[in-house]
Amino acid sequence: VDEAITALRQALDIDSGYALAWYNLGTAYLSKGYIVKARQAYEGALELRPGNADALHGLGNVDLKDGAIDQAIAHYRAALAADSAYFSAHYGLATAYRSLGDSARVASEMRLFLQGQPEVSGN
Repeated sequence: VDEAITALRQALDIDSGYALAWYNLGTAYLSKGYIVKARQAYEGALELRPGNADALHGLGNVDLKDGAIDQAIAHYRAALAADSAYFSAHYGLATAYRSLGDSARVASEMRLFLQGQPEVSGN
């Protein structure tokens, strides 16, 4: 992950308008637990691509790790508003609602998440 962070920082030094690099940097930082840096990177992606579902979802993940559950829910909902087929946001919502102890909403969001997953057939 450290090598990816270095490469992404280098790419952004060359072209700071590369939204995908900002998003991927946010994801790399989040995987290392660098909450503030992850938030800044996702916000950088959103500055370039307002309403980007990936970056909004990433901010939801940052909020969830940071314990800002209401803010996480708002970001996941914003990701779904930007792209109604962004099913990973339903998983994020289910996780957030689990943190709040709202089992009915957890079940509802997990159903929606699973509806968007490809079926796997067993042999």
